[in-house]
Amino acid sequence: KPSDDEADTAAEGSTADSTTTTDVPATDAEPASEAPVTDLELATQFLADLHSLDTEATVAVVADDAIVSYLDVSRADDIPGLQSMMEARDWEFTAESCVEVAGRGGAAGDESTTRVECDVTFEDAVSRAAGFEPYPGSVVTVWIEDGAVTLLTLEFEWRRHHPEVAAPFSVWLSETH
Repeated sequence: KPSDDEADTAAEGSTADSTTTTDVPATDAEPASEAPVTDLELATQFLADLHSLDTEATVAVVADDAIVSYLDVSRADDIPGLQSMMEARDWEFTAESCVEVAGRGGAAGDESTTRVECDVTFEDAVSRAAGFEPYPGSVVTVWIEDGAVTLLTLEFEWRRHHPEVAAPFSVWLSETH
C-alpha cells in the first residue's frame, strides 16, 4: 500500500496527465502520453505565452533563425526585450480567433509549413487610463515549420489608437518632460 505522500504524488501526476492537447509543455520534450500538438494549437499557445510575458515558454518554440516583425522587433533574440517593453507599457493583446489559413504546403508549397492568422485586440495603460475600449483589427501571422515558429508578423491597426491615444500622449510627454 502506498504511503500518503506517495498517494499525493501519484494524484498530482494524474492531474498533469489529464491536460488537454491545447496545452504546450514548458519543456523541449513532449510527454509520450499526450497527443501531438497541432500547428494551430502551437501558434495559439505561442501567442498566449508571448502576451502573458512567459519568456521561457515563448522562446522555447521559436526557431533560432526565425524572422520577426512585431512592433519594434526584427529578430528572435529580441523577443525578451519585446516582452519587457510590453510589460512596461502594460500592453494587453487578446487573440480573438485564430485560423489555419494555409495548411500543410503553406504559400511556398513546403509540406512542413503552416500559416496561422489570428485577429487580435489590444490596449495599453494609456488607452485604459483615457477610458477607451480595446482596439480590434490587428492581425498576427505565425508560420510554423517542423514544430517551431519560423516567422511572426503583426499588422497593427493604428487608425483609432493613434489619434485617441498615441498622438495626445506624445504631445503631453513633450510638454511635460
